[in-house]
Amino acid sequence: MARSPAPALDDVSVAYLPRNVAPEILSITTLPPGVALQPQIQIQIDPNIESAGLDPSMFGVIAQAPPRRVYQRGARSLQWQSEDRNGDSLEYAIYYRSLSETTFRLLKEHVRETFYTVDGASLADGRYVFKIVASDAPDNPPGYALAGERLSEPIDIDNSPPVIKVVGSPTVSGEKVHAVFDVEDATGRIKRADVSVDGGAWHEVFPEDGIADSQRERYTLELQIRGEGEHTISLRAYDNSNNVGSISVTVRR
Repeated sequence: MARSPAPALDDVSVAYLPRNVAPEILSITTLPPGVALQPQIQIQIDPNIESAGLDPSMFGVIAQAPPRRVYQRGARSLQWQSEDRNGDSLEYAIYYRSLSETTFRLLKEHVRETFYTVDGASLADGRYVFKIVASDAPDNPPGYALAGERLSEPIDIDNSPPVIKVVGSPTVSGEKVHAVFDVEDATGRIKRADVSVDGGAWHEVFPEDGIADSQRERYTLELQIRGEGEHTISLRAYDNSNNVGSISVTVRR
């Protein structure tokens, strides 16, 4: 009697749930004051490309176009890089606190872009820290989602212009005017100053220490005037948040 062949196992399929790994915020970049970010018009991706497991960039398609930069007074924009080793889709929450506080406050949640523009006018002048929290909740069932976070460097929110004061009274000697101005900013630093005589062209001037880089600067100016009568000297100063303050004084020759 012939023996039947021994049973053999040809194939095994096992269904399993891979271990979830928390996403990471790799870096946060702060843009200069006044630069706001807006999302670009997104390009529709052929769903057949994604279902085939192909990279859309192979077809010249960019899934998420970089944001457009526009000017917005007082804006402070954040951009960040993130990573999820499971390839999960991520959403973000943005929190903030001033340096004098210990508790973070929620600013915006369920953000899908990797950038956010803070309306500086909505916050009081001061220094703030922002926290970005990444969550893989969109691709995981409740109870399995994980999150990662990162803090920004301190960021200045400054909506107030520099204050300019005349030191003493300007003096006139022949066709020369000697005038001294103190410029002070409550939150940021003085970035530059310009002077104009009798409504003429603005010309950059430098503080006594040679460079505008602190909260308080003194400008000692020797200016030329022509003709008899009254003359107007105007000084304007910018801080590093692009707020501008100005003053005008009148002298008589």
